[in-house]
Amino acid sequence: MISTEITGTGFLILSLMINSSIKRRRVGHNTMLTFQEVCDQLIQLDETTLLEVLDLTSEDIVNKFQDKIEDKLELLAEDLEPDNIFNQDNE
Repeated sequence: MISTEITGTGFLILSLMINSSIKRRRVGHNTMLTFQEVCDQLIQLDETTLLEVLDLTSEDIVNKFQDKIEDKLELLAEDLEPDNIFNQDNE
């Protein structure tokens, strides 16, 4: 049996596609979104949903943004010290 229930990220993507399709039909277009239009839609998502939609992992993010990690290395190293990680709740 095929499930027709759509939840979470799937629902969000479907909603974006429907909204875009409706807008295009209003102006007489029936074409696929361009790369820039997809990017514009994705920018509107919250960060967590965007990570889920793009299926990104922490490793992917760290690998892609090593330059930013290096820029903040001192602060990150301090924050990631074992004593700091386990005592954050006590502050």
